[in-house]
Amino acid sequence: MILQVLDSSHADWVQGGTFQDLRNASTYFERSAMYLSPPPKNFSALTWGSKLVRISKKQDILFSSMTPAQNFFRVKDFMNHSGTLGLWFTHKDGSFSRKELSILQKMDLVFVHSWAAEELLKNLTPARIVRTVGGIDPVRFSRPAIRGKRIVWVGTPVNRKRPEVLIEMIQKFPEENFRIVGKNWENSMYWPTLNLHQNVEYVELTGPLASSHLDGCDIFLMTSRIEGGPMPLMESVAAGLSPVITTKTGFTEDILQICGMPEIYSGVSPSGIFSEISKIRKQMKAFNERSRLSILEYSFDKQARIIAEAFQESNSQECAAK
Repeated sequence: MILQVLDSSHADWVQGGTFQDLRNASTYFERSAMYLSPPPKNFSALTWGSKLVRISKKQDILFSSMTPAQNFFRVKDFMNHSGTLGLWFTHKDGSFSRKELSILQKMDLVFVHSWAAEELLKNLTPARIVRTVGGIDPVRFSRPAIRGKRIVWVGTPVNRKRPEVLIEMIQKFPEENFRIVGKNWENSMYWPTLNLHQNVEYVELTGPLASSHLDGCDIFLMTSRIEGGPMPLMESVAAGLSPVITTKTGFTEDILQICGMPEIYSGVSPSGIFSEISKIRKQMKAFNERSRLSILEYSFDKQARIIAEAFQESNSQECAAK
C-alpha cells in the first residue's frame, strides 16, 4: 500500500482533492494520507517526530510535492529509507534550489503530468520519470455542459495564472459575458473591480469541478504563465468545451494532442485573445464528442494504476538486485 505524504497547506487545495480522488478511485493507497509540516520548535516537536517515524516505516511513500519531501529529509536519520520513494512533480517557477536538487537525487520515482516536465527533469534525477498526464472523475462529467455563449476562466487569483489579463478582457469587452469559477476571489485585489462590471459572474468552488459549473459556457480560457496541469483544462474538455484557448504551459500540448484538438494558444493581449474567440465561434459547430470521450478515458482509476505499477516494478527491481 502506498502512503501519500502531503504538505499541510494542501488539505483544502486542489492538490489535496486530487490525492483524495486517487485514494477513492483505487485500493493501491493507504486510506488516509499523512500531512507533514516543517518540524516545530516548541513542545509539539515530539508529536512531529512520532509522525515522521510512522511515515518512515512505510515501504512505499508518495510525496505530493517537494515541500513534504524536504520536511521528511530534515532529520538525517531518515535519509536512508529502504523502500521506494516517489515524488509528484507539477511545475517549477524559476531555478531549482540546492535542497530541491538534493531531493530529486533521493527519489526512486518521479511522476509528472507532461512531456515538458519530463524533459526538464531527465538530467536532474536518477529516478525513473513516469508521465501520468492527469486524472478526472468521469461521473462528474457524465453529461456535456449545456452550451451557451460565455467565456469561462477557472482558478484562483494567483500571479502565475495572470488574472489581470482576464480582468482587462472583462473591462475591454463589456458586450461579452464571462464566468469565473474559483476560490478566494472575494479576498483578492481584483474583487472591487469585478463588482463594477455586469458582464461577469463569479462562482465560488466549494467542491470538485463538474459539468454543471460550465453550463452556459462555450469557451474555456486559460491565461497562466506557468502550470503543472491545469486540471480544469482536462475537465473542461470532458464537459464538451472545445476548442479551448490556453497558454503554452503545463500539459496543454499533451492534452490537445490526446484529444486531437487544434493548438490555439493565447498571448497576453486581450484583443488577440478575443480575435481567436471570434474565429472559434464563427467556425464552431456542435461540441467535439470525440475529444470529450478521449479525455474521459483518463480517469483517476487509470492514473492510480499507472502509479501503483511503477511502485511495484521499482520494488521488484530492488528485490532482484539483492
